Amino acid sequence: MVITFFGVLTGCAPSGTPEEEGNVNVPKDEKHTGYIEVDGSKLDYVVEGDGKPCLVIGSSVYYPKTFSDNLREHLRMYFVDLKWFARDHTA
Repeated sequence: MVITFFGVLTGCAPSGTPEEEGNVNVPKDEKHTGYIEVDGSKLDYVVEGDGKPCLVIGSSVYYPKTFSDNLREHLRMYFVDLKWFARDHTA
């Protein structure tokens, strides 16, 4: 069974500089990739699109393929891996 969470985030503001927070202004035709480290696991992420922030939790590899380019014109999509997709998974 696969559970997908699709939500639109509004009213969120970073607390530090873009470099400290990992915020990068990426043109809508480009994508930004990286990872965040949580409890020793590196969770990959992909940022694409333009518009209101939208967090898609699951797989940063699979889910970007399932959303249309039209949607990316209206939403800034943040695709983030769940822990079991992590490169350095620790139980």
